[in-house]
Amino acid sequence: MKEIKKIDVLSAGKMSAVLGAVLGLLNGILMSSIFGALGGMMGGQGFGYGFGISGLITIVISSIIGGFIAGAVGALVYNFAAPLIGGIKIELGE
Repeated sequence: MKEIKKIDVLSAGKMSAVLGAVLGLLNGILMSSIFGALGGMMGGQGFGYGFGISGLITIVISSIIGGFIAGAVGALVYNFAAPLIGGIKIELGE
């Protein structure tokens, strides 16, 4: 068994940002579709679609930024706690 002693903060932040972008895109598409449909049902066709597109962009950008911050803070907390309580143990194959 090997132990993870330290996680690079920048690489953890970047990986979390990529995961946030993918999840934010999926969430943004879902929300864009819902708001577009609601706008169409209420008679404001252009407003609903435009709100959906701007919402999609906002959700994706927010997810990227939030993912980066969460990954970086998580790595910092891990790096602080690992020496005190021991790191995560993993088994690597050959």
